[in-house]
Amino acid sequence: MSFRTALLAGLAAYAAASPMPQQIDLDGILAQGPPATATIASTPGVITMAVTSLASAAAAEITVAPLPQTTAAADSDISKRDVAQSNITSPACQARPKQPVGTGPANTADDTASGFLSNPAYNASSDVAPVPSGYSLAFNSLFAENNAYGYMGYSLLNSYDTVGCAAQCDKIVGCQAINVAFERAPQVDPGTNCTNPPSTTLIKCVFWGGPVTPQNAVNNGQWRGNDFHVVIAGSNGYTKNDPTLGQVVPGYTLVGNLGNATVNAPTYDADGVYSYMGYKAYNDGAAFSIERCAAACSAQSAYNIAHPPQDGSTPTTCQYFATYYLMKNGNVQSQVCSMYSESWGTQYAVNTGYFYGSDVYTIRSSVIYSNTTTPNNGVAPSS
Repeated sequence: MSFRTALLAGLAAYAAASPMPQQIDLDGILAQGPPATATIASTPGVITMAVTSLASAAAAEITVAPLPQTTAAADSDISKRDVAQSNITSPACQARPKQPVGTGPANTADDTASGFLSNPAYNASSDVAPVPSGYSLAFNSLFAENNAYGYMGYSLLNSYDTVGCAAQCDKIVGCQAINVAFERAPQVDPGTNCTNPPSTTLIKCVFWGGPVTPQNAVNNGQWRGNDFHVVIAGSNGYTKNDPTLGQVVPGYTLVGNLGNATVNAPTYDADGVYSYMGYKAYNDGAAFSIERCAAACSAQSAYNIAHPPQDGSTPTTCQYFATYYLMKNGNVQSQVCSMYSESWGTQYAVNTGYFYGSDVYTIRSSVIYSNTTTPNNGVAPSS
């Protein structure tokens, strides 16, 4: 049986010890419900990742649920409304709150949503935009922005500058991906007697704490008020190649960046010890956080030491963890933190996902860390 069709190594704050070696209790994961959805702000700004809060919450949750020892779819009907454009110089429009002024190509010849979507200038820019160093192209020239996992805000660009957008992302703790796009927006906030003001073209640089994919590029616009239609063109997505993002995890050492695979360690080591402890899975919409997995690992060790097995055996401690995004059909389902009492090398990174009914589950942003002081390196039994 291939690891593609096998069930993956462990995921909760749903928590579970696996009923079979390193197997996800997928029904339990799905019982968490869908991941938290992003609320996209109407103004530019950056959302700071609460690293300390995430780690503290993960540690606290272990004391409550320790591992046992051993959106509405966007309306895309362009022709839904045919309303005359409001006069921007009218007293009604002049009284409305001004909106951010865009620097993208104006659509003055046909200032409608359909005119914007048919304007070749937007995709002409996105088609030739460079891929920033350290990133991979996820998609290009779509007519939709992402509604991905871990929304971290956005900025407005002066030009279609993918490299500049990536440079901003690199300065944001937890930023894993960017979406650059042209957006048709109103010059003033639509309102009474100014329901369809002239448009401006924003160039948006949106920051995400999870991967952007064609599957989560589903935001194709919305209506502002009753008559102004916001639409998207020239949308490109880029995801970072290194999910560690330079994060320093006190007490732990990076073993490897596994990309699209995770660990499937030997069921037992050379001494007959079963090292897999279980997993935690988080789908709260927060950006990818290695620190929260480290905190959960450390808290699990502390809990086990404080609550030793009744048979007098030595408490099991967490010496190694694997964390990754579990993707369901191209969308993040959860960030998974699998814990082990022994450290294993990258040669065991053979688990790339599986099928469950008609759904496809894959791995993204996978990394493994071991305890810096006592990694407790596992030794596989001789074959």
